[in-house]
Amino acid sequence: MTTYRAIKPWHIHYPDPIRGTVGDRLALGRRDDEYPGWIWAEADGRAGWVPESWLRIEGESGILLRDYTAAELPLEPGDVVNGDLVEGGWLWSTTAGGQAGWAPLDCLELVRRDGRRAADLRPVSFEIGFTRWAEGSVLARFGDTHVLCNVTIENALPPWLKNRTPPQGWLTAEYAMLPRSTHSRSQREQRWPKGRTQEISRLVGRSLRAAVDLSLLGERTLTVDCDVLQADGGTRTAAITGGWLAVALALRPLIVAGQLPAVVLQRQIAAVSVGVAGGQVLLDLDYSEDSIAEVDLNVVMTATGEFIEVQGTAEGAPFGRDQLGDLLDQAAAGIRELNRQQNMILNM
Repeated sequence: MTTYRAIKPWHIHYPDPIRGTVGDRLALGRRDDEYPGWIWAEADGRAGWVPESWLRIEGESGILLRDYTAAELPLEPGDVVNGDLVEGGWLWSTTAGGQAGWAPLDCLELVRRDGRRAADLRPVSFEIGFTRWAEGSVLARFGDTHVLCNVTIENALPPWLKNRTPPQGWLTAEYAMLPRSTHSRSQREQRWPKGRTQEISRLVGRSLRAAVDLSLLGERTLTVDCDVLQADGGTRTAAITGGWLAVALALRPLIVAGQLPAVVLQRQIAAVSVGVAGGQVLLDLDYSEDSIAEVDLNVVMTATGEFIEVQGTAEGAPFGRDQLGDLLDQAAAGIRELNRQQNMILNM
């Protein structure tokens, strides 16, 4: 069950709230403008707000589809409650002492497993030179997600790019998870990669190609291998963020030697996940959060605030444009911090 902490007080507005059981008929009134999805109802001399999704509406009345009470839960800042049922901005909450009732989500903040605030990244680190032979090697750690990003530079091209005038380089990526990178062993993909593996490989490749001016690369191919050593959510975004740093490190000796112009690396790239869990926008979801998310986005952006790719889905109910804006704003703030950390490594 998800844990929340009260950040604002809430006092009971309806001490004798409406309640009922499956099949009860309620007289319906106005819809709530402040919390969409709720409707005013009356029955047996009591009144209160009821989630519309809990009713079969028949004209000016509604039939309860499940047992219901409109009981509110009073809150004081610092109170801790638990709950997973969210309806229209309200959480059915239970205290450690067993008291239960509805509480508005805007009075609560989700208590994340690792103690982070909603807008916090997990602890992020980049260990460069992790392997000896790769031209660029970075172990990217996002909390308990660890992705090894190795870049190989070859003076060769795919057949379909050979003998072009002017010459053009290429960048491709391969993503894979070690068999025991997750809680249980997964089958090693020896012959054909799974659909998910192919999809993420293409995402990483597309994202990192946007960082490089291929027309200035000459007849060279950069292969970015992203191997997940340990997975706890956000492996694809860690692969992109660490992969960009590995590409920058791989190109640096060629730029210093004058074999490539500095502008060959034309954009700084990073990526992060963002989602809605427990009715709240959360940055950089770990697996426990991702698995219960109502909305899940992966966002790839440049350091100048341009979007390269946005992958998003509603796992349950659809989400609106305003909420999408909140998600993208949160992601953009996270990516700015990741760009800062990438630059710290490059400036060491």
